Amino acid sequence: MRWQSAARTVFGAHNCREISPQVLPAAVRRCHYCRTMEKPSTDSQLVAATRSGNLAAFETLVTRHGNRLFRQALAYLHAEEDARDAVQEAFLTSFIRLDSLADPPRFPSWISRILRNCCLNRLRQNRRRQALNESVSRTTERSQIAEPPILHSVALRVLLARLPRRSVRAFTLHYLDGYTIQDVALLVGTTQGAVKQRLYRARKQLQKEVVRMARDERSRNDLPDGFVAQTIARLLEQGRTDRLYLRMDAARARFREALEVCPDDPVATMELGRTSDPIEGASEEEVATLQRASRALPDSIDVALALAAARRDDPKDQERTIERCFELCDIRLVQFPDDVVALTAKAQVYLWKRDFKAMEAVSRRAAELAPGDQKCLNYLALSLARQNRWECALPVYERLYGLDTKTVWAYVALRQMGTYLAFHRNDWKQAVVMQEKVWDLTGRPNEAGNLILYYGRAGMIQKAKALFRRVRHHRHPARVYEIVGEEA
Repeated sequence: MRWQSAARTVFGAHNCREISPQVLPAAVRRCHYCRTMEKPSTDSQLVAATRSGNLAAFETLVTRHGNRLFRQALAYLHAEEDARDAVQEAFLTSFIRLDSLADPPRFPSWISRILRNCCLNRLRQNRRRQALNESVSRTTERSQIAEPPILHSVALRVLLARLPRRSVRAFTLHYLDGYTIQDVALLVGTTQGAVKQRLYRARKQLQKEVVRMARDERSRNDLPDGFVAQTIARLLEQGRTDRLYLRMDAARARFREALEVCPDDPVATMELGRTSDPIEGASEEEVATLQRASRALPDSIDVALALAAARRDDPKDQERTIERCFELCDIRLVQFPDDVVALTAKAQVYLWKRDFKAMEAVSRRAAELAPGDQKCLNYLALSLARQNRWECALPVYERLYGLDTKTVWAYVALRQMGTYLAFHRNDWKQAVVMQEKVWDLTGRPNEAGNLILYYGRAGMIQKAKALFRRVRHHRHPARVYEIVGEEA
């Protein structure tokens, strides 16, 4: 696109005499005709020439930056006509405000900011017009299609009234009116990050209020049909995420909150029972919770698997539970051969049975079906490691860890790789690197004990002693005390 004749393109005039005095900068208003300079070339010189009354200099600025600004405007507005209008508006604004430019060499970035504001203003105007034009059609659609009752319920209005005004506006625009986060940021005049923060706070406070209402039988009746179930589902989803990222206390709190809303919910009961320490195993309370869940969900593979893992202190009971889990997996896989949950559960059963080749076969199938699932990759890597095929297991663990470095499966992968490096290769320094990541990820005192051991074997005694001082309150294995020269 060519940007010719600034006076004609931007102002529709041929020289400064034809431009309204209110439009011209002060320096230009003082001249009576267009004066020329000797070939100004830099942006700074062109700005100075324009201020002195040389419109040809400003035309050069328009020609120089027009294409770039047009591309910038097009990225915002996605319509050529709107983009051209925004660029012309930006040039006109910059010409009027040219005396306010304190640093002439920065003219390109200065006018880019002006253009950005012009584009954002146009977007806001377009949104308002679009909302107005669509209001009638939306009303018609709503009369034909039933919306979720929460959108127009008295309960929602009561709940929203308890939120900060800014959070209410963001919540309404995004969740009720359907605007994207980017659009909401434009409409309320803030950043997308700030909008996300407001939405997060609104959701958090609303959830607390809904849980409080759901606990009370009288208040529960004020909530729309199905809204309590939605709240429980949301709590379960948050709890699973917390558990995945090793926030076990937070996960238990979510699941207990769900049970406060609905004490007999079997899924919440199961999830609470499954939220045990990944290394230490289930507590007595968690085992009892899983037993309640098994009575409510007798055909659940997840419950059977968790119970089998929890009953390690009772070998006969554990064996019966393992066989039950194996039976449930086979039933599911006959109906759904590609069920990833059943395949990974069966891999765990084969692990208990020490049939590592069969474990590799089912876990490899699961990993093929869900190549981005860390749990599937963990079972595959573990099946290879148990066959002492570490050259194959390590790349799988590395791929697993690379998918997400903060999850419980990343924790397991780091632990396994560190153990291999330490006790199979005697590469204690690389084992230290792995175990330091484990310690940073979990902050668990027992992992600090392992790191102290690795420090000692790698000859890093001072680091071992410094870390021991931080976790000396915890009871460690005897070899840890030997390394730091302390009595057990």
